[in-house]
Amino acid sequence: NNSCGTSPSPFLSATVTPSTVDASGTTAQRNVIYTITVTNEASVAVTLSSISDILPTGFTYVSNSGGTLSPTTSPTNGSTGTITWTFPATTIPAGSSRTLSFNVTAGTTVGTFSSNFSATGSTSYIPALNAAPVTVTRSSASLALTASVLGTLIPSQAFTYTLTYQNTGSLPLNSAVIVDTLPTGL
Repeated sequence: NNSCGTSPSPFLSATVTPSTVDASGTTAQRNVIYTITVTNEASVAVTLSSISDILPTGFTYVSNSGGTLSPTTSPTNGSTGTITWTFPATTIPAGSSRTLSFNVTAGTTVGTFSSNFSATGSTSYIPALNAAPVTVTRSSASLALTASVLGTLIPSQAFTYTLTYQNTGSLPLNSAVIVDTLPTGL
């Protein structure tokens, strides 16, 4: 209870898992799960009618994936932009929370993208703006190569020349070919 004598407004918060995806990944590898939490800290129950999310550009709704809220209508698979769930007269008791989880395919544009969540019902809900950021990265393969000679070089004598390589990138390297041209005279 606040000092003004009014109950606090219910509010939305959101999380996303995973929070980083690879732009070059498959659709399944770019799948993220958002969870919206509607929290009612008021001393009286409130009614929830709808929840909306403004998906980032390039992100696509796939399906609901759980939570304690049961919408009567949900976005269509493949929806983009503003997506909305509606609920029958869903009561959120005083001092409690309810959740809605859903799957989204992240886009392929590199950057960090946040969503904006809002709700309607029997009272004003505080939205979750710029929430649940997803970072889309671009993976790459990178090969680090070092060359070394064991001991002192003596003209006309054999020596050991070692090449050491390591994949320092974020993608696996398959069938890498290393070519090292020796200096004239070796």
